[in-house]
Amino acid sequence: MILLNYVYFDFMKFWFLCLIFIFVLLLLCKFFVPFLFNSNKSILKSTHQLNKNKKSAYECGFEPFNDSRGSFEVHFHVTAIMFLLFDVEVAYLLPWLVNLKGLGSFGFWCGFIFFLILLLGFIYELKRGALDWPKDLS
Repeated sequence: MILLNYVYFDFMKFWFLCLIFIFVLLLLCKFFVPFLFNSNKSILKSTHQLNKNKKSAYECGFEPFNDSRGSFEVHFHVTAIMFLLFDVEVAYLLPWLVNLKGLGSFGFWCGFIFFLILLLGFIYELKRGALDWPKDLS
């Protein structure tokens, strides 16, 4: 009876993983197949031409006072990219912390090494000055 429960559990886990795989495969097909087979919506080939009014920031007919596409500091982009990078890595650490008791020593050390690499990358960014905010920006 215990053996049957174990086989049933593995069988259910297998079908659950198959359903997740099929779901992800269908999502990928839904989003990428139209771009592959429809030449009008292709990412690589754009035939739509914009005129001067469509390219302007205001389509209501008024002339803008100044250019709305002003310069943007690179520091904002670097901070945003670093936030995304470390946010994704913390998202990988969360399941590790939840299952820490069941992972054993190998799982603990793998997660610890991952955290150590993350910490070394953060220290490198601090030393490089990527997180220092410029004084001229308010």
